[in-house]
Amino acid sequence: MIQRLKTVLITVFVLLAFHGAEAKLTLREIRTASNEALVLFFTGDTLDVKEASIDDASKWLISGKPAKAVFRYATQADPCDHHIYLETERLKDGKKYRLNTPYCDTSF
Repeated sequence: MIQRLKTVLITVFVLLAFHGAEAKLTLREIRTASNEALVLFFTGDTLDVKEASIDDASKWLISGKPAKAVFRYATQADPCDHHIYLETERLKDGKKYRLNTPYCDTSF
């Protein structure tokens, strides 16, 4: 009985310790797929291929403007790779852009 109680308490402690723990996506690379599309390559720390939320395009900004559309291609590898495609206005050579996402902010 005492051993079972210890097991239950340890389980509860572990669940509480990780409750609210957030998955972390790390931006590794930004590429162009066309002159109107960016590909953001993120690595994740879980095996969840839906770890990168793309439900709200307004959270994916390119120089202050929301992406026209957001698509995802994910594979379970190390533990998960996410390719996020952002449709945008025509990109111009040599222009600096600011990228704001739910997971990072950067310039390119």
